[in-house]
Amino acid sequence: GPSLEERGRSSLGKTGSLGNSERNQNGVPIGSLQGSETVLEENEGRVSDVSDVSSGSDDNLAQDMAVDAGMGLAMSGKVLARAPMDLSLAIAQGFHNAPRLYGDTTVRTPLRITGIKSGLHAAGDEFVFGVYDGVTGLWLQPYRGARDNGALGFVQGVGKGVGGFILKDLAAICGPIAYTMKGVHKEMIKGREPTQFVRRARIAQGVQDVKALDDEARRREEEKVEKAWKVVLDIANEFAVVKDGGFKAKWRFRKESRRLVKEGKFESVGSAAVELEEWRRAQRLKGLR
Repeated sequence: GPSLEERGRSSLGKTGSLGNSERNQNGVPIGSLQGSETVLEENEGRVSDVSDVSSGSDDNLAQDMAVDAGMGLAMSGKVLARAPMDLSLAIAQGFHNAPRLYGDTTVRTPLRITGIKSGLHAAGDEFVFGVYDGVTGLWLQPYRGARDNGALGFVQGVGKGVGGFILKDLAAICGPIAYTMKGVHKEMIKGREPTQFVRRARIAQGVQDVKALDDEARRREEEKVEKAWKVVLDIANEFAVVKDGGFKAKWRFRKESRRLVKEGKFESVGSAAVELEEWRRAQRLKGLR
């Protein structure tokens, strides 16, 4: 390899060339200044790019915050608009169901509200039956308690009657307003509910299933549908006959129809047909037909 003397001369030659290079007024080599200026320009470009990105992110952040604030205000407005309805409905349902807490079995099941018509119907029922059950419970509850459990049942019945008189009458006062508002709200949002879409989809699916059947299978399905529809018409006719029998018949009809629905007697065609025959037999025995 090269000797120590040769390596020293090489290093001195390089230093000499550097020392003999052109310098500016301040004694700094011109080449080194040009390299520094290039590096500075590149760094300035990077800084400008970063500032552009940061300003763009600030604009997006401000836009996102504005959208979120608008959505929050809209949701708050909806909640505030619904607050009177929700509050009155909670109070009415609370008074309505409170007698169940101490064992009152005469509490009626409220109607399902799907629109303005059912809302007004539920409001009327809550007022009429709330006052009626509250007043009649003052003597019916002690009577039933004494009949079932003697003296102790009589005392319990007095307590249930007084409690029901207070709570059911309060429900009768609060219920009409709450159920009417609920009916108006349901009527307003009917167009946004997926009920119609689901119904049309099921109809379309049924049409496709029928087209896929052969003649024999289609004939059997048509017979099932005709039989089920006949049961529905017979039930409607029986109920219409009973409802035309006066106030007493209407009262029994309402009580019996609620019992049938609550017990699930109309959930299938077979159970509905059996219940229809029992209904006809019972109405003949009671003399309502």
